[in-house]
Amino acid sequence: MYRSIRISAGKSDTVAVALKEGTTVLPAGYAALDAKLGGAIAQAMGRPEFNAKCGAVTTIYPAKGAGRLYIVGLGKMQRPVDAVRIATTKLVAAAFAAKVATLSVHVLPALEGFDDPQAIGEALGEGITLGNFEFVSYKGTATNKASAKKGKPVDLTVTVESSIAKAADHGRLVSESANLARTLAATPPNVANPKYLCDYAKKMAREVGLSCRVIEEKEALKLGMGGLTSVGAGGSTAPAMICLEWKGKVQSPGSRVRSRKTKGSAGDQRTQDSGLRTQDSGPVLLVGKAITFDTGGYSLKPMPGMLGMKYDKCGGMAVLGAMHAIAKLKLPVHVVGLVPAAENMIDEDAYRPNDIITFCNGVTCEITNTDAEGRLVLADALAYGCKTYKPRAVIDLATLTGAVVVGL
Repeated sequence: MYRSIRISAGKSDTVAVALKEGTTVLPAGYAALDAKLGGAIAQAMGRPEFNAKCGAVTTIYPAKGAGRLYIVGLGKMQRPVDAVRIATTKLVAAAFAAKVATLSVHVLPALEGFDDPQAIGEALGEGITLGNFEFVSYKGTATNKASAKKGKPVDLTVTVESSIAKAADHGRLVSESANLARTLAATPPNVANPKYLCDYAKKMAREVGLSCRVIEEKEALKLGMGGLTSVGAGGSTAPAMICLEWKGKVQSPGSRVRSRKTKGSAGDQRTQDSGLRTQDSGPVLLVGKAITFDTGGYSLKPMPGMLGMKYDKCGGMAVLGAMHAIAKLKLPVHVVGLVPAAENMIDEDAYRPNDIITFCNGVTCEITNTDAEGRLVLADALAYGCKTYKPRAVIDLATLTGAVVVGL
């Protein structure tokens, strides 16, 4: 994967264009570029083996005009935004394999008739950045000095049409935060325990300008958070609640953060506004479950169900990623992110079926299954968040896994 990606307006010796599946006539917007490339795009389109299915990448070495040409397929393009995102995800993988350092991407001519170029720009930035993700932090190999020199990291500069450069960079920033959440989610449980997440959140908050407070186990007990402290009682490190807050510069009452026309099919629809009014009427509250590993407790999971339980923290990691993006983009909104973090293990101090616990709002609960721990930590986080911050909207994120199957 690339060490970093930068998006700007401009040109590069390596060029990428996009084509819709079934296109037989070169889009007019590519005419000048194709002439510069000696007709390489039109020639490729005419070959019987040419493939423009969504995500297909064809590599050509033109006789003039560019060192390398990529033609990426957009498929039937029932959902143009999704098609661009998927295509650019595959494009960045091809570019990395060739160790390309600069890449000029031209997509708008292939989307003639679709009148939301900013949505396309965002999708391009998202696809390039999301496609650059690879979790390799813990891969170890025996190396020697000669092989170690081959692995030097590469940076990528992506140049796009000037009209969508800002939107593409917006997509890049959001997706960098998504990749942050993906990295945390994949980090193994012997590393990413509750203490690790708390330390990470503090460091991240300092870097991007969020305020951060961590409610440690001792304070959680005083606050009566019986759900959080019971679930985490048997963990390798103590449970805690991460509290992140962003107070963006508020716009005038009733104004909207962002607006966009609704276009495209169901998969491409954009709401007419973000729905986040910026008047001072309480924050938006994001609450995400972060069970760093879920054995099921005394209601022990069977072995196949135990694998992958490091991902039971994904709701909380999504909140960390969202707060990172909000701060990086300096959005004019007031948002609070709460991440109750605990490890659901078996230990002499672990909670049991038939225990009765009390949440921080005074509600009591009898435990019938210690593998239903998510709703217990979320109950404390939701009760605490609503009482403390008096939010105008609450978004709750959790990994319900088996419960989804039962419910649906």
